[in-house]
Amino acid sequence: MLTLRDTDDGYDVDATIDSSLFALFAFGAFPADQVEVMNTMHAIEKRLWVRTSIGGVARYENDHYRRVSDDFHNVAGNPWFICTLWLAQWYVAIAKTAQDLARPREILEWVAAHAVPSGVLAEQLDPYTGAPRMVAPLTWSHATYVDVVLKYQSKYRELTQAHEARVAVDAISATKNAPRSGGKKRMYPGAVRQAAR
Repeated sequence: MLTLRDTDDGYDVDATIDSSLFALFAFGAFPADQVEVMNTMHAIEKRLWVRTSIGGVARYENDHYRRVSDDFHNVAGNPWFICTLWLAQWYVAIAKTAQDLARPREILEWVAAHAVPSGVLAEQLDPYTGAPRMVAPLTWSHATYVDVVLKYQSKYRELTQAHEARVAVDAISATKNAPRSGGKKRMYPGAVRQAAR
């Protein structure tokens, strides 16, 4: 991150990994699959994923807000639903095949598994017990979950329909070019020939 100073000689670089850097692609500043965004999002997952049985993404490195652990190596901060969902949103954005949606689906299932029995999502979780911390329900957590689910569904439809269309065109092309028993190519009415091109 860049921290602007009120001086004539520029800026100071703040190298803290912060989950809000997802905004680089989410707000359209850069494509989600641009190498710098890819590297940033991978760094967020690697350095902010809570390494306990609970999991989830912390807000930023060494986040002290309501933290329950001094183990900064394994717990950068308490896991937040929105931060974890931002990672899922990025995975949805870069998906090129339906199989690429496996990771965001895992994250969506993680969120559902860590909701309280009524379905309420808190602001953050205890990194060791998974108990809700702070505000519950938090509208922002719920809204982000719904947003990511909708993006996931849209991307899934887009990818599976594109795949089905390619399979259909390939099948038509293969049939069109297959020799008949007399060695001649099959001929189809014009509409089918146009669809196969």
